[in-house]
Amino acid sequence: MKLDKARILIVDDEPANLAVLATALEVDYELFAATGGYKALELVKDIHPDLILLDIMMPDISGIEVCRIIKSDAALAHIPVIFLTAMTGRANETKGLEAGGIDYLTKPLAIDLVKLRVKNQIEHAQIVQRHSPGIQAGIRRDAKLYTILPWRFAESASTLHTPNGSALLLTSHESLLLQLLLANPGKNVCYQEIFAALCQPNDRFGKARLEVLITRLRAKVARTDPAATLPIKARRNIGYVFLCTLDLI
Repeated sequence: MKLDKARILIVDDEPANLAVLATALEVDYELFAATGGYKALELVKDIHPDLILLDIMMPDISGIEVCRIIKSDAALAHIPVIFLTAMTGRANETKGLEAGGIDYLTKPLAIDLVKLRVKNQIEHAQIVQRHSPGIQAGIRRDAKLYTILPWRFAESASTLHTPNGSALLLTSHESLLLQLLLANPGKNVCYQEIFAALCQPNDRFGKARLEVLITRLRAKVARTDPAATLPIKARRNIGYVFLCTLDLI
């Protein structure tokens, strides 16, 4: 039986850019297109794409704002967003990641790179859904571990319940990072393992992207459950650890 193609929404106000991306992706994916931010928001609600390729500079509403709106909607927050833009530099990339984007590619686009990143992110979202039940089942089976780490994912893995039961909406990267750390409480998880799990390149911006991701997570937790803390600590030149009392496990 042939599996349905993943759905991708391409958002760009330049028809030529839409045409280039459509030519590169139409064989492998079901494509939808929008030339403005408001139209993109309408389509996202109608088709629920598996991934969004989103331009930042558009005449009606910026891609940054479109991404923020999507990530604030419980029904849409899990959809990964890759920014495609002519705006270069680490500061602009940080803004995109802070808005909830999972990747940031600059124009002129290297089509081979776009295709690879799209493939990785589609597969990544599927991995999150596939592995979440097993990881959570392992955590639930250990009663002592539950008392130390009272954090639980919804079945979709796009929602995390904080210690007081508040629901925290997650992007696919936030979800998989937390699952990886929660499955290894008190243990250092190295950068290489984290980047592999997130399907992200270990390039010169890799650690910066990871720092932004964790900063964004801390801010979400603070807004959702002010009494909760996210006990993730950086291990210099190693990676990150989800802190707990090991002698209680």
